[in-house]
Amino acid sequence: MATKIDYARFTQQQVEAARLLAAPDEEDRRLTYEEVATRVGITRKTLYNWRLDDEFRALVNDLADKAMDGFLTDIYAALKHRVTVDKSDKAIEIALKRMGKLRDVSDVHATVTDERDSAKVADEIEELKRQLAGDNANV
Repeated sequence: MATKIDYARFTQQQVEAARLLAAPDEEDRRLTYEEVATRVGITRKTLYNWRLDDEFRALVNDLADKAMDGFLTDIYAALKHRVTVDKSDKAIEIALKRMGKLRDVSDVHATVTDERDSAKVADEIEELKRQLAGDNANV
């Protein structure tokens, strides 16, 4: 479950820097950290310190998630096109999984064969008991 971000906790500069880091516009896509810092009126060192802060990173992630939400209808439209027009097996698989109609199932079958005889097992049990008694004596 996502953590709710208290935007009031951040300065306008922090929110703008986070936006540039999380979901830059087309013209901002190749900004360096130095350029992001300059754009919002801070030093590169300040931006570096913000990026180390867990709450600032959560802000960046929240903004990135919100930016991706805007693409959801485009993603579904592209998926629908790949299913209906291209007849893509992978797209069909993804669509069925999204609808809950298909899930990955793996059957694992293992056969364990124990070649030890009863006497060998009894010896191993006795050895384990001795080891436990020794460990308890050291406590």
